Amino acid sequence: MPKILKSLVVLLALPLVLVGCKVNSINYFPPKPAHIRVVNVLGTTTPIDVVANGVTVWSGLGFEAMTPYVDFENVTTKIQIRLTGSGNILVEQSYNPAGDQNYTLVVFGSTLVPSLGVMADVTQAPPSGKFALNVYNAAPIGNGAAVGTISVDLYLTAPGVPIETASPTFTYIAFGVGNIFGQYDSGQYQLRLTVAGTKVIVYDSGTLTFNAQTATDLIMYSRGSAILPNVLLNDSDGAGLQRIANSLLARIKVVNGAFQTGPVDQLLNDKAIVSNLAYNTASLYNLIPAGAGTVTFQATAAPGATIATLANTFAGATDQTVFITGSAGSTKAVALLDNNLPPGSSAAAIRYVNASPDAGVLDAYANDVLQAPSIATNTASLYVGTLGGSYALTFKDHATGLPVLALPGIGFSAGQTYSVYVLGPAGTLVGLATADTP
Repeated sequence: MPKILKSLVVLLALPLVLVGCKVNSINYFPPKPAHIRVVNVLGTTTPIDVVANGVTVWSGLGFEAMTPYVDFENVTTKIQIRLTGSGNILVEQSYNPAGDQNYTLVVFGSTLVPSLGVMADVTQAPPSGKFALNVYNAAPIGNGAAVGTISVDLYLTAPGVPIETASPTFTYIAFGVGNIFGQYDSGQYQLRLTVAGTKVIVYDSGTLTFNAQTATDLIMYSRGSAILPNVLLNDSDGAGLQRIANSLLARIKVVNGAFQTGPVDQLLNDKAIVSNLAYNTASLYNLIPAGAGTVTFQATAAPGATIATLANTFAGATDQTVFITGSAGSTKAVALLDNNLPPGSSAAAIRYVNASPDAGVLDAYANDVLQAPSIATNTASLYVGTLGGSYALTFKDHATGLPVLALPGIGFSAGQTYSVYVLGPAGTLVGLATADTP
């Protein structure tokens, strides 16, 4: 099986060469047009517009969606990406596309740290009985203090083969690296990604079928998890399909806001996940199977006696937090979808969660500056970009403007995401600031 070093031969032979935001092109371009398409894996739900030399070519391209190929002349072309409905350019690159060549432009990262990559697609179907893969790593896993520094190994095996006895198909695929090419026998496979140099699995596809004489772009990307990538399979020749190959893995974190219960245990589908979690504390993230599941909480002091349950779906390659709140006899569990995409090198991303059962609607302030208004009971604000540093946080009653909780000296490190919880009953509220990355 080929390794990355062998695959660099393909990369060096590409007819489209980028140097920063400039392009060094070959001296001659055939008169035939180039064929370009765009894949949007920016953020988690963000629709985008794609502008070429000042003309909007694609508008409202949704997250995880792909355009068809469009013909472009062999001239210098400036590609600009903006959020749909906004005139602000997020990222731009200039290209000089070669004639009769297919390209896939990959828009990835977050709206705070956007990126634009290019894949030179296979334009000729593989031989009979074969399929081709072209790999691009657009998944900024390992964010927080180490944005994109977790490279991955890729295993393409027969279904069910333990990776402990297998060698990686490709090794040390770094964030932002692509055009890593391989050709294989068609049929059924299992695709797994691990932290490079280890057998720690961060993605598992289950069984996939790859058709003969089909070339496919394999794009790793983030759905908001700090650790778990997802995969898109976009055919560039052959069947012409796009598949979202959702991971079989997800992650869960829990917060204990049950102020009259004491320490709690948390189970998922009757399997113990977290034990003896004290009030006003958070667990680490735990790896779980993706899909539908029932989260159950019990008082540690009374095992087997359920105090709250929640039927929930844990989508593949996502991080979720489930918190428990309320007084004894009326506790409930609430799920939040986490977005742990990197917020940039100088800022932290913070969301504010109102997990008090009776404090009413709250406004969150940092150093007396409003950060998140109108946070209803058992809901979270959007993530707020905040410069790294120490802050005095204040929560105020939205109706009266009166402070109900003060948290002085809360530190936030740049490049990380955080959640700040208001817990407990009105009059005796407490706060919990927990880092969700790294």
